[in-house]
Amino acid sequence: MKKLLVALLILSAFVALVGCSAAPNKPVQYRVMTMKWGQNQQAAPDPRCQSFRFSPADVVSFFEHAQGVSPKMFHQVAQNSSCNYHGLLMVDGDIQQWMVTAAGVGYLSRGIKGTENRHFICSDDCAKVFGKRLNHYQLP
Repeated sequence: MKKLLVALLILSAFVALVGCSAAPNKPVQYRVMTMKWGQNQQAAPDPRCQSFRFSPADVVSFFEHAQGVSPKMFHQVAQNSSCNYHGLLMVDGDIQQWMVTAAGVGYLSRGIKGTENRHFICSDDCAKVFGKRLNHYQLP
């Protein structure tokens, strides 16, 4: 009887493990709440700003395909741009501030003062979506 109970416990643990590992990862859900154009008049003019046009669908695609990187990596490889789109983005039910620049970089920020920044760079997957519309990077 004891052996049967142990066998049933092992079998139920195995079934639970297989069931958990087979569950698909839920994709992050993005929804643009607000979107505005911005340009830093004090920065050097960026010729990419002339053709930089983004829609709410582009914002979602950017964050779905851009690569999240560490602040250190971001500052090593990212270029700056004088123009951007920015606003509020619902990320899995959490409203965050966002920005995407013509240089192919983006940010998500939480909190009242925009702390807890996450950095994004348009690399391989992102380049497949946006092609020459956005600058993209080869990451080490």
